[in-house]
Amino acid sequence: MFRFFWSKFLPFWFLILVGYFSKKIGFLGENERQVINKLIINLTLPVFIFNVFLATPLRFEFMKIPILAWLVMAGAGSLALFFSFWIKEPASRGGFLLAASLGNTGYFGYPLAKLFYGKGAVAQAVFYDVFGTVVFAFTLGLLVAEYFGSSKEKTNFLRELFCFPPMITLLGGLFLNFLGVHLPDFFYETFEMLGGISIPLIMISIGLSLDFSFSSLSPFVFLATLIKLVFSPFLAHYLSFLLGLESSLKKIVLLEASTPSMMLSFIIGERYSLDTALIASTIFFSTLFSLLTIPLIHSIF
Repeated sequence: MFRFFWSKFLPFWFLILVGYFSKKIGFLGENERQVINKLIINLTLPVFIFNVFLATPLRFEFMKIPILAWLVMAGAGSLALFFSFWIKEPASRGGFLLAASLGNTGYFGYPLAKLFYGKGAVAQAVFYDVFGTVVFAFTLGLLVAEYFGSSKEKTNFLRELFCFPPMITLLGGLFLNFLGVHLPDFFYETFEMLGGISIPLIMISIGLSLDFSFSSLSPFVFLATLIKLVFSPFLAHYLSFLLGLESSLKKIVLLEASTPSMMLSFIIGERYSLDTALIASTIFFSTLFSLLTIPLIHSIF
């Protein structure tokens, strides 16, 4: 089983390395990364999500997925909060809490769900990410950033949430799916082509985003990585039994909970003047170590 996941993982990681070394040798830089991210967030990923929910049969069981996602993030955040009392600087405490609890369930989760379990599993991953991680990040995550950060900016949570393009297209796709609307075939073919480039772009963007400095290394970087990569998936595994989640959904929940730290946490950290060096290092190491932990955890369970 480990060999199976590892073989599936290699193309995924190769594209990340393409992005990482493209930055290191100067082929691509920060400007290109910002353009790629704008293209993903504002166009290709919303189309990808919209197309998924136009064609996916929806079941009430899916609503358990974001509930479990919230419980996992709350559990990881609570454990991180306990350890954060040993951190003196408020900005570092806030950065530690975000990095330990928020997973990269979109940029990492969607490609892995499709890679391991096929296109039909992507809708379940989207439920975990958008209704779970994104809603959590734009509510409790921003409250944490406001409280521990030195920025005086006040957050409009509804604006942040409902102006997020993937959320808009998710709700639109769900609405049309619920009404049973069928669009002409050329729409689906166009959406498939445009949305299909999301995954390779996401992998390259992850590689371009990876960065750290030795000066920012601390025990809390590795502790946040441990909470995110080990504690969160174990918690997800046992909570899925308590909620009576069916087997096919357990796999996706476990996969999403196993993802490394969320890149959006770095953006939130910059906006609210948190310890971005700690967040960036945690993103780097959690992404690096997930190469081993994701296949290993899925082999165990």
